[in-house]
Amino acid sequence: AEGPSADADAATLVNDFLLACAAGPQDDYATARLFLSAASARSWQPETEILVYDTDTAPSVTAGSETATQVDVTVAVLGVASVDASGVLTRVATSTVSRTFTLVREDGQWRIDAPENMILVSRAALTASYSLANLYFPTTDGTDLVADPRWYPSRRLASHLLAGLIAGPRPSLASAVSNAIPAGATLPSHGVEVADGVANVELTGPMPSSEGARASLAWQLTRTLKQAADVAQLNV
Repeated sequence: AEGPSADADAATLVNDFLLACAAGPQDDYATARLFLSAASARSWQPETEILVYDTDTAPSVTAGSETATQVDVTVAVLGVASVDASGVLTRVATSTVSRTFTLVREDGQWRIDAPENMILVSRAALTASYSLANLYFPTTDGTDLVADPRWYPSRRLASHLLAGLIAGPRPSLASAVSNAIPAGATLPSHGVEVADGVANVELTGPMPSSEGARASLAWQLTRTLKQAADVAQLNV
C-alpha cells in the first residue's frame, strides 16, 4: 500500500485509505495511519473490529458537501461478517452497511479525523493477510483438546496464537474447557521469536504445580503453535 497522494480529493483519500487498511497487517497499519490526522494516528486501534464485505462488490465512496476545513465521506459496502478483537468471526446477514469518515484539513491536505476503531476489508483481503487457526484448550477432565477457531494476522501468527491462549477460550466454551496456561501469565512484548523452525516460547507466571499440569501445558502449546507455517518445534 502507498501513502496519501498530494492534493488528493476527499473521496480518493478515503478509497486509498481502504487499500492501506487491507495491507495493514503487513506493516502494523503504519501506512494506513498516514491518512489520519496527527492526533488520530496515535490513538486509532484498527483491529478492534474488522468488518468484512463481499469481494464481488466494490465499496461505494461518496463525498458530501465540503467546507474549507471539513467534509464527510460515506463508504457503503455489502457486509458479510465481522471479526472482533479476539479473532472471533461472526457471519452476518448480507446487507449494505455504511460508515462515515470525517476529514479535516492538515497542512492543506485532507486527513481522516477520529475514525472508528475498526477497518473495512474485502473477504479476499482477509484471507490473503489473515489465517484461520485454532486455539486448543484441554477439556475439563484433561483427556482431549477442544478447538476454538480464530482469525489472526498471518504475520507473526505464533505470537497471536500464544496471546490468544493466554486470553482464554471464548465464553461459549468456558464451561467445557480449562486452560493449562496459569492465570495471570504474560508473554514478553516481542512475542514468540521463531528461528530455524524453533519457536522460543517465554511465559512469565506461576509454574504448573504437577507433572500432569505441565504435560497438559506442553500439549496445548504444541498443538496450537505448530499451526504456524514457520514453527516445527517449541522451546518453552
